[in-house]
Amino acid sequence: MAQSTLAALGVRDALLGGAPDAEPMDRLIATIRERETLLILDNCEHVIESAASFAHRVLGECRRLRILATSREPLAITGEALWQVEPLALPAEDADPGEIESSQAVQLLRDRVGAARRLQSLNFSCDHYRHRP
Repeated sequence: MAQSTLAALGVRDALLGGAPDAEPMDRLIATIRERETLLILDNCEHVIESAASFAHRVLGECRRLRILATSREPLAITGEALWQVEPLALPAEDADPGEIESSQAVQLLRDRVGAARRLQSLNFSCDHYRHRP
């Protein structure tokens, strides 16, 4: 998880000024130790044990760090606060198209697809201009 977090933060070894062969967890801690940081870990239930171990270690060494973890089960670490989120309502099986379109679950899905398309379009535009002579 530490390597993925470093990649998501865009951290390169040269920027740390330390040993480039240091363990990813040590590099991550060196990067965020003094920074006020919110780290979001999504879908932790798929890797609950490694997520819990990861969160416990970085929280213990990075006092200004906060973690928001989404999971169907708790990480079960010291200081964890749980917030139950109810699932979005789905439209009834016999719902008409208007009811389907106005349901919270379908609206969220449409919003996420739209955001992904905009991001894909932005990436395409950046790539297009980056490779122009």
